[in-house]
Amino acid sequence: MLKRIVKTSFFSVGSRGFMSLTNMLLIYAVTGGLGMVKAGVYGTTVVLYYLFAFLISFELTPYFGKEIAFRRSSIEDMKRLMGELVVTSGLGLILSLCIAFFLPLIYKEIDPFLLVVSTLSGIFFGIEKNLSGFLLGEERMHIEFTAQLATFLLAGVPTVIFIKKLDIGGLYIIRGVVSVLAVVYRMWAIGIARYFDRKVLGLGSIKSFNWKDIGFFSATGFAFFIQYHFDLFLISMMVDHVKQGAYLLGLRLFQSFCLLAEMMSFSFIPYISRVFRDVESGNKLGFRRFYRWVIGAGMVLGVCVTVLLFFSRGMLVRFFNDEDPVLASTYLKYFAFFLFFRFASFFTGSILSSTRYQDIRFYFLMVSTVIFIVLGIFLGLFYSVGGVIAARGVMEVFIFVTYLAAIAKVKHKYDCPL
Repeated sequence: MLKRIVKTSFFSVGSRGFMSLTNMLLIYAVTGGLGMVKAGVYGTTVVLYYLFAFLISFELTPYFGKEIAFRRSSIEDMKRLMGELVVTSGLGLILSLCIAFFLPLIYKEIDPFLLVVSTLSGIFFGIEKNLSGFLLGEERMHIEFTAQLATFLLAGVPTVIFIKKLDIGGLYIIRGVVSVLAVVYRMWAIGIARYFDRKVLGLGSIKSFNWKDIGFFSATGFAFFIQYHFDLFLISMMVDHVKQGAYLLGLRLFQSFCLLAEMMSFSFIPYISRVFRDVESGNKLGFRRFYRWVIGAGMVLGVCVTVLLFFSRGMLVRFFNDEDPVLASTYLKYFAFFLFFRFASFFTGSILSSTRYQDIRFYFLMVSTVIFIVLGIFLGLFYSVGGVIAARGVMEVFIFVTYLAAIAKVKHKYDCPL
């Protein structure tokens, strides 16, 4: 069991690492090759890219990872889960097309071609994400690792080399084409054809879908989307493209460090799910020990990475853009202090998502999202970028405290002391 956990964790961390590297290469290409004005425009399209990725995937990757880890021995359950993926993706596509119709009216200053290619690229990325959930649940993360490595080599590296010729539109064309190839590769690896027969998408199957859990995970994913991108949306309406580009750079550097916590906690989802349901040889005592290790590791790593980012922020910003690094470095200084809370929150959140207590995470995430939206708008109106950053800080602390309280409830159910 330990060997399997280590293997899954290694490939999971590696795949998420290459995803982060690809995103940072694109930020580097835009800020360094096109300048901060174009980076501001890119910041707006990034919000759209991830919006449509969410609408297609509904952020059900951890849901599929959790359920497949528990039900992968049953072909009927696996067919049901594949049916859930197809139906939710179809609903998301319909919603995406409705929203995309109004984008040229909302973003009149952005080239309609750029709106189209960023939207399509996001849609294919959303399909990628849920297929990754199947690979996670089957503990075949070496396939995901290969796909992310290919994306890094085929999308990230060429974009850096040819960014001045490609511009932002060409960047999204390359990313979209690579996403299509990655989708085909994952479908082949999963063996998707074996799941499809006339019963998969029948009315009876749709009624039997686990809509409650799907709703919880989707709402949780929407909360994450807001927490990652809502401030970029607000900033785009408050400041010029130069300040927007600087904020994008600082935020993405912060979030790349957050990804370290996300990918480490993410890799343990199948193990937590199976231990919690007594599928593995471990028992409740094993789960208690695992909880203590997880929360301790999250806090220690959070302190270390916070210190690292705070003292290296100037060097990092200058590496990406040395024309005017002061503004982005100032934003990053504040983001660095949020890392500790974010690290602990990812680890405790993975425990909640992998057990039957994901509804607790849902409620706290929704409350924190509302807090972020309300404070972001209110403080942003009076204090501009500084107010939006303050709203993010309040949100991060709120999530940290409430997740710890939620985990205390889980421990109480298990009747286990710290």
